[in-house]
Amino acid sequence: MPTTLGESVSMLSNLKINDILKVDPQLQKFQKQVSLKITLKQNKDNKKYAIASLNLPVGTCVHEERAVASILKYDFLKDLCNHCFGYFERNKNPLKMPNIYLSEGEENKALYCSNKCRDEAKGTYNLISPFLHNVTKIAKDNGFEVDVLRLIVFILAQNKANGDDNHILNLISELPSYEEKDVEEVIQWYKKLERSIGELYSILPEELKPASQEKLYEIACKVCNFALSPCDQGHTNPEVGLAVYPITSLFFRQSCDPNCTITYEGTNVQIFTIKPVKVGEELCISYVDLYQSRYERGQEIYMKRHEWCECSRCTEDINKSVDRFVCGLLCDECKKDVYPVDSNGYHEYQSKIASIKEKTEKRREKIRELVKQEFEKMEAEKEAAAKAEATQPSEKPEEAQQTQPQSSENVIDQAKEATRMFFKGDDENVIEKETLKIIGVNENAVYTCPSCKHERNKAETLSFLQRVSNHFTIPITYLQNGQYSTAEEFFNRILDRYSKFLHPQSYYLMNARVQLLNCYIYQQKWDDCIPLAKTIIETKEKSNVYTTKYSPEIMDLYESLGDYCSQSLEAKKSDILNTSSSNSDIRKKYLTKERAKAYETCLELRTAVFGKEHPKTLAIQRKIDAL
Repeated sequence: MPTTLGESVSMLSNLKINDILKVDPQLQKFQKQVSLKITLKQNKDNKKYAIASLNLPVGTCVHEERAVASILKYDFLKDLCNHCFGYFERNKNPLKMPNIYLSEGEENKALYCSNKCRDEAKGTYNLISPFLHNVTKIAKDNGFEVDVLRLIVFILAQNKANGDDNHILNLISELPSYEEKDVEEVIQWYKKLERSIGELYSILPEELKPASQEKLYEIACKVCNFALSPCDQGHTNPEVGLAVYPITSLFFRQSCDPNCTITYEGTNVQIFTIKPVKVGEELCISYVDLYQSRYERGQEIYMKRHEWCECSRCTEDINKSVDRFVCGLLCDECKKDVYPVDSNGYHEYQSKIASIKEKTEKRREKIRELVKQEFEKMEAEKEAAAKAEATQPSEKPEEAQQTQPQSSENVIDQAKEATRMFFKGDDENVIEKETLKIIGVNENAVYTCPSCKHERNKAETLSFLQRVSNHFTIPITYLQNGQYSTAEEFFNRILDRYSKFLHPQSYYLMNARVQLLNCYIYQQKWDDCIPLAKTIIETKEKSNVYTTKYSPEIMDLYESLGDYCSQSLEAKKSDILNTSSSNSDIRKKYLTKERAKAYETCLELRTAVFGKEHPKTLAIQRKIDAL
């Protein structure tokens, strides 16, 4: 019997913890496959999740799982080992080919980095190599993803090669099933999958066929819903493969305020804590970019996980949540807080007014067509100028120099005019009373600033945010068409136009900065990349979207900042020789200092989370050693 109050409290706490950590008998088969650091649980709705069995500090690897099956994506088949996703070992002589080991057989050769990888993959690959080319043909004929269909075939082959009573298929069958009934695009996607599976089933050898075509389709649906994308061994190229991790997909739920992060080592998935976790606390990861509005995160999560996110950030009152800054409109009165758009308001508005959406899409098509015509016109002018120059060699150099900047200025002027007209068209778009009734918005409804209680009309606020979203159409089109300088002009204009109306932490402004950074990268404007990357990092660190400094997104941004500094130093080597020594030395010292600071910050964060020997940590350590 306890003799003191302290011992009584300790006994009660232990009893409570033991009750929390009690494993459901139905989950015992899964509990044997995880570490003692976590306990697998199941709620009344049969939704599965994982909790901490111990108090866990930052940087604890709580789970590691080998893929039941994995494939390298089609675009990387000749670049990486088809088994471990590693690099091919190079000879000391750089002129010789790297050491590559080929699979057996005459067709559908697979490339491996070692005899070990080839031997491990031999049993599985020999089962599918005779008909693998037909799998690619089936996918292309039906307009379906080749890699997804290849993964399904590899799962069947791996299940057979293991020879353990369909262990892999039984694990996959535990994943929740899903059927889309509302989103037309997804419905059509599943129809393509069904046609592909029907043709695939007819060419499968009897030893690989499941019990029925319907069973194969069920397996395929679950694989499509829960497959993850590992990176290469050196963490240089993200998402080079597809793989299935049943335990991870079943028990590690989505949260927009996660306490864990997911990473890869080869084809193994690993989950590390990025916050201190108390015993009994649920372990969560994020499958989406956290710097999005509440609704956009929810939509992406629903498309990936087929359930609405119910984490604390998504269910918190919007007036108290960081999400109000991400998506809201800056208060006209206090200029510090925002008019918080509720969790659905703006997006319900978008989804319900089909007529306005159709009108907007038509306008976008016109803009795309205008951009296309301008590109064709530019190409025609270039060809005509080239022909004229060839036929008139005696043209004075001064005249040629005058005509060159004119075409460049015309392009920018045309782009600005297209943007101005697009802005004007949206500014003239007024919501009619009939439309307000259709979308369920009271014409007198208002949003209220939580700080100063200033009110703003709801319909006007939603219309303004709609225009902000629409104004990304043109620059994204230019960016996709490789017109980076023109896209740069547009994104700068968007930032100048809306910075005074949106909160500094606004998702729209952040998206514009990220896209502008892409423009600079494509044009190799490294000096412009550096301050913009620093602004992005500073904004994200201050935003409270990331509630821990160990967020993997922040780590990657610091690494990228160091890379931009390195690129700038390389690009300016020749310039440094041609400029005054004092200016060149000052610039070189600045870039060297910024690079070292960025890399060291990244190394510190990654070491704390992943440890010194993890590939992500070693990758940044190699960059520091090379300085």
